Amino acid sequence: MKLKNYLTLSGLITLLMFNAEALAGFVPPPPVQAPALDEWGLLGLSMLVGVAGLVALFKKRK
Repeated sequence: MKLKNYLTLSGLITLLMFNAEALAGFVPPPPVQAPALDEWGLLGLSMLVGVAGLVALFKKRK
C-alpha cells in the first residue's frame, strides 16, 4: 500500500469513530489551554534549539 492509501484509510477510520461517538451521545471534554511560555522557558527552548543546530552543523562538517 502507498502512503496516500494509508492516510486515506486512517482518515476514514477516524471519521467513522467520530461519527459513532457522536451517535452514541459521547460529548468530548472541552479543550484545555496550554500554559504560556514564560521568559525562562522561552530562553531554555531557544538554547536547546541553538545547541541542536550547532551539533547538526558540526556533524555535517565531518
